[in-house]
Order: sequence, then structure tokens, then C-alpha cells
Amino acid sequence: MPPFNVVVFSSTAPGDIVGLVRRIRREVPEARVSGVLYERRPGKPLGRRVRDLVKNLRQPDFRRYFAARIQGAMTQRLEAAGAAALAFVHAARPAQPAAEDLATACAALDCRVLVTEDCHGPEALEFVRSLGPDLGLVYGTRILKR
Repeated sequence: MPPFNVVVFSSTAPGDIVGLVRRIRREVPEARVSGVLYERRPGKPLGRRVRDLVKNLRQPDFRRYFAARIQGAMTQRLEAAGAAALAFVHAARPAQPAAEDLATACAALDCRVLVTEDCHGPEALEFVRSLGPDLGLVYGTRILKR
């Protein structure tokens, strides 16, 4: 019986995608991740970001979300400063693992990759069709972010 063919659609961190592909290979041996469609969208211009922020601040739910994001960013900065101080005091740190390149890691896992700015474009559609997937797995895209 041929393997269950999976294609991953994502725009999350490449290391997370590689981890997912490895986990599928390990935990679902009858499935094969044959490809990853990775969307890398350009950021919004500053003016558009400011305009959207001002418009969204009128909504109470967005204000709570925005306050939580600010608090999270401040907490992250404080934790980073504390970690740096602790590393300085202890003077020895474990070596950081090298960031994995998505294309290299997927090639080692026999998995094709297409990096695109438009996951709905003709090139992306042709890529997915050529893989003949049984399942498309949407993982960590901007649509699913909090």
C-alpha cells in the first residue's frame, strides 16, 4: 500500500516545520510528508500598521490583546536581560544549536520545499498538485495566529 501523502502549508519558523516533519515520520510511519509550501509574506508598511493599530484600538477586545502583547514583549526583554546577566556571572554557556535551513533539512528528509510570497499563486498551486497529496496540513499560518 502506498504511503499516505501529506503536504504541509506553513509560514511559521523553519525549525518548527522541520520538527513537525520529523515528528510525523517518527509517529505516523504510514504517512510521508512529500512537500512543504512555505509562505513568506512581505511585511506591511509602517503607515499601514499605524493606521490599522489606531482603528483596532477602538475595539475593547483588541485593547486587551494589545496590552497582553505589550506585557509579553516586556517580560521577554526582562527574561533576556536576566539570562544575559546569569550567563555573564557563570561565564560558561552551552553552545547554541545551529539554526536549520528549511531546504537543507527537508532535502535530508526526502521532502520537497517551495518558498513563496503567495500560497494561492499559480506556482504554489502547481507545486501542490504535482505532489498529489492525500492530506494538506495547515500549520502555524498567519490565519491561525492568536
